Amino acid sequence: MERELTQMMASLETTDGCEDRQQPKIYAKNSMDRFGDDLCQLLLSYLSFEDRFRCECVSKQFRRTVFGSVVCIEINDRFMQQMLKTTLIETLATIAIKCPNIETIDCRGIETEKIREHIPEVLAIFRDNCLNLREIYCHLWQNRGQTMPTIGPLVTRIEVMDHNIDTQSLTHCHRLSHLSVRHLSQVFYTSGQLMAKNLNTFELFNYSYEDYHRLSAFVSRNQSLKCVGFYENRRPSEETLTGLSAQLSRLPQLRRLTLSIEIPVAHDLLADSLRTIGMNCKQLERLKLHLSHTDSHVFNRKTLDSLRFCHRLKRLELRIDATDDEIVLDPLRHCKRLTHLELDFFNMTANVLKDLHINCPRLQYLFIHDFHSIIDAECLSHISRLPALQTLVIDFYNNFNGLRNMAQQLTQMMASLETTDGCEDRQQAKIYAKNSMDRFGDDLCALLLSYLSFEDRVRCECVSKQFRRTVFGSVVRIDINDRLIEQMLKTTLIETLATIAIKCPNIETIDCRGMWSKKIREHIPEVLAIFRDNCHHLRHIYTNLWQNSGQTMPTIGPLVTRIDVTNDYIDTQSLTHCHRLSHLRVNTIDQVFDTSGQLLAQNLHKFELNCCSDNYYHRLSAFVAHNLSLKCLDISYHKSETRDSLMEICGQLSQLTQLRELNLVLEIIGGQNLLTDSLRTIGVNCKQLKRLSLHFYADSTQCKRQILDSLRYYRRLKRLRLTKFHMLLAHIHLSLDSLSDCKRLTHLEMNLMGMDAKVLIDCHKHCPRLQYLWIDGNQNIDTECLSHISRLPALQTLVFHFIGFNGLSDIDFNDLLSRSPKLKTIEINGNNICKFYVNSK
Repeated sequence: MERELTQMMASLETTDGCEDRQQPKIYAKNSMDRFGDDLCQLLLSYLSFEDRFRCECVSKQFRRTVFGSVVCIEINDRFMQQMLKTTLIETLATIAIKCPNIETIDCRGIETEKIREHIPEVLAIFRDNCLNLREIYCHLWQNRGQTMPTIGPLVTRIEVMDHNIDTQSLTHCHRLSHLSVRHLSQVFYTSGQLMAKNLNTFELFNYSYEDYHRLSAFVSRNQSLKCVGFYENRRPSEETLTGLSAQLSRLPQLRRLTLSIEIPVAHDLLADSLRTIGMNCKQLERLKLHLSHTDSHVFNRKTLDSLRFCHRLKRLELRIDATDDEIVLDPLRHCKRLTHLELDFFNMTANVLKDLHINCPRLQYLFIHDFHSIIDAECLSHISRLPALQTLVIDFYNNFNGLRNMAQQLTQMMASLETTDGCEDRQQAKIYAKNSMDRFGDDLCALLLSYLSFEDRVRCECVSKQFRRTVFGSVVRIDINDRLIEQMLKTTLIETLATIAIKCPNIETIDCRGMWSKKIREHIPEVLAIFRDNCHHLRHIYTNLWQNSGQTMPTIGPLVTRIDVTNDYIDTQSLTHCHRLSHLRVNTIDQVFDTSGQLLAQNLHKFELNCCSDNYYHRLSAFVAHNLSLKCLDISYHKSETRDSLMEICGQLSQLTQLRELNLVLEIIGGQNLLTDSLRTIGVNCKQLKRLSLHFYADSTQCKRQILDSLRYYRRLKRLRLTKFHMLLAHIHLSLDSLSDCKRLTHLEMNLMGMDAKVLIDCHKHCPRLQYLWIDGNQNIDTECLSHISRLPALQTLVFHFIGFNGLSDIDFNDLLSRSPKLKTIEINGNNICKFYVNSK
């Protein structure tokens, strides 16, 4: 009995550029090439930039993919110091070329004054070499006025860290979205005109009441602000706080707010200010309060009471530097959506956390900054009651052993993934359950789901929110056939197809050549119109010609790139509307011409002709003359009775110098003895031919020998298929010596019916690079034949297709696996039997 099928090495189904059908591509078990470039690139995307350079030399696939996912590069002092040890311009230009997909450059990490001198040079190199560059993050530097006019349109984030620097060059940054300045005056001209408008994020480090009018003007022109931070506001006056809250309350789009304030006395002004902001900024989701008091023994509890007006708050960070009073977190019960809480109190007891499980039942993340070792068993007991808590972080300075022992009572928390929040640059922890696919990024999830069939995608859509986001994103091609339409007809066809088109917004290709039923073909125009109107990325339509296609083809013709004409009596005039047609299949050459003899299809990429004879020579000549771009040709030529007719047909085919694949079916009658000249003409002129399939009906042994002898002229051949070598006489000895000139041959398919198995006797000499062998041998496969095959040094896959086994057993095939140096898989098909023998080593 055959071995139980073990897990085989991955065989990726790849579509060759010259054909629609899929061909298996074999890789070694220990090769990363088993995985597609997309998955390899995703895995490599987790490497640091330095590690990518170290791993670049691992394999060809690594070289292709290791830098493909680099879309953001951070340039800091350490990076520049390394660059300055080399030739700066050449090294940076090399990086820019290796990373063609760079979209963002962040050079805000360049702080050394000496290194800042190179910023213009660095940005100019990346601007000139990175064609996908869209965003630059940087500081303002001295003498930037000379460079900013050219790079300004790319600058989207700027930090102005110098008090005395001129900010005039901000006017060149038309796409600026993030701005950080020391003083509000740095955003205005000396004339009072505002330089930055329609920002998304704004940070100000010094604000006073004198800037009130500037702040009012700034807010009026920046209603789009979503993230705002005010820092280092020391002892603000009553007017300052009132004015600040009044202006912030005018920002209806505000999502995140940071306030760092030093409060001189315990008055209610800050509480009133926070209430004003909370009542007007209804979309506020994140709030950071950093409060310090000049009177270290006074804290106004009404400050936290104002949080009751921030109903949509999801994340809160409280840093209160000076207080001896017991802080109460009861006001947090009004923040029903709070999931993340960070506490940084100068002096805190366990009572602060006592009722936290009641006030914050949805809390998932808790951070506690512990200055004075207040975390004890009682504190942990309070924390353990939080029903939704997934991650606990304690910033602890003292001996950790005691805390670790106490923490053993807490169960292992769930996985925490680091994700980047849209409102900030630094990473925030995002929590997912261990058994949740959400732990993986949408990109990996979408890649895994891309292996599902379309029907399975529909069934799996309801699994999770992430599945709904990603399950249809990778659908770029959809095959519409009779079975699918029959299911659609049970529902409302138009609505169902429109729903599919909306769910799959990235569809680029529609193949409806599987619609064969006459009744269902009536819906082709309706189906194509729906996808054309709803799929904005649609680029290719593959279809059959149908009755009355002339009415619809003028509108969808520009999208049609592949057509099968399966009906001999159908009007092909509508082909003139398909200007991008690249693949065409017809039964007779007449279908490519109109009644006046004008050619309907030109500059094709692939052409299939099912029936050709001597009568079509002149039309074939006209067709070839206007389709010299052909790379794939499939032609069946029947009843060649004269030498001249065969030579003429092959002479026409030899003009196709771009040909990569040829499938030739010839029916030769009358003992043709000069076949070698005909095939040699093609081999000599079509020098780029890589795939050849010869399908012959011949009645003489000499014919078959001439066919094999002619193969010596196909030197670039990689794949060869010899089929239908039927013989009236059995066991005729033929030789494959001519294949010794095909040095690149890796795939061979042949029919041994009527031939002696000795044809394979020296195959290991003639085809030393052969990796794939397919044999249709009927009763001719025996142990001697297996012995010849075992000598092939590079063979990885062997397929037998025959009716009888000629006495061969599982032992013989397993022995062949053990003797062949690289053979991985043997497949046997025939008599409704499919067997696999796998080398598990």
